[in-house]
Amino acid sequence: MKWFLLSVVLLVGVRLYGQGTQGSDGEQGAVVLPDSPSSTNRKPEEDATAGAVRLRSLGGLAPALSFQSAPFQKRPHVVNRAFALFALYQFAAGIADLETTERGFARGDSEGNPLIGSHPSRATLYEIALPVSLGIALWSYSLKKKGPHSRNWMIPPSVYGCGHIAAVIHNLAGH
Repeated sequence: MKWFLLSVVLLVGVRLYGQGTQGSDGEQGAVVLPDSPSSTNRKPEEDATAGAVRLRSLGGLAPALSFQSAPFQKRPHVVNRAFALFALYQFAAGIADLETTERGFARGDSEGNPLIGSHPSRATLYEIALPVSLGIALWSYSLKKKGPHSRNWMIPPSVYGCGHIAAVIHNLAGH
């Protein structure tokens, strides 16, 4: 008996709710529900059901539903031309440093970094420098993704690249 009364109350409530609403095209019982909070930012003069998907009511028992899509918000790309140029600069400076270091080894110079050793092989130099360069690029990527309008993402590849350029100059000077 409780279930019967509950279903009657629910049916009457839905029926009464559907009678008081009217859609923009004159359809009785149409209810417009936004699919996200951002769709409530529409201007009042815009049609509330523009671009909506309308579900017709079945036999007048329940009100029809209408779903609106949220307006498209364009996010800036993380990897754009500036990011690619900074990453290319960083990797090119690192490779130039490694190659001028190898050239210095041929002249009899030794490596100044005590963590690598005095005469590391080319493979050892690359297996140390390339993962570090990749880590710097990923760090820069995460900084740009967190703050797309900030320019803080430029700092890690700039500092890393300038350090390698200083080493290239040092290697070419023959000290």
